[in-house]
Amino acid sequence: MQNKHLNQILSAVILFLFSFTFLEAQSQSAYLTKYVKGSTGNKLEVLDWGVSGKPILFLSGLGNSAHVFVDFAPKFTNRFHVYAMTRRGFGTSEQTSTGYSIHTLGKDILAVVDALHLDKVIVIGHSIAGDEISKFASSYLNRVEKIVYLNAAHDRMYRLDEHRQTLSLNIYHYQPPGCGYGRTEF
Repeated sequence: MQNKHLNQILSAVILFLFSFTFLEAQSQSAYLTKYVKGSTGNKLEVLDWGVSGKPILFLSGLGNSAHVFVDFAPKFTNRFHVYAMTRRGFGTSEQTSTGYSIHTLGKDILAVVDALHLDKVIVIGHSIAGDEISKFASSYLNRVEKIVYLNAAHDRMYRLDEHRQTLSLNIYHYQPPGCGYGRTEF
């Protein structure tokens, strides 16, 4: 009888502890899904983790949606208001018959920043998004706080070199150890 009572207490304690862990994990990864109009009136998906602080906008690599950041983005919510954008043609963002030039994709980023009422944003791009954030930053310098390239396939930092001193623009480039900068090093 005493073992049965002890097992019930232990079960209740484990369930109690597990429920707090689950609630904490759930609250850290909770986000809102929003849809905003892109530069051509197209629908773009934006994930919003909320919280206050400087805004961060994540852009995924080719073939991914903003959901690729659902485990990564919450790590920044203690200091930043975190967003992630799904580019046109992927995920639940509208697939359009045209508008896939780097110029239009850069304007889509601007449309998202405007729709979210952000003055300046820290833009973080993975893989092919490096090209998009380079275009956005070189076209709309006054809207960029910082640029972070995450193993970017096409970072065009040279487009921004002339503006670094003038605007005190911070550009960061992260490439994991073992990844070369040139295709011959892969």
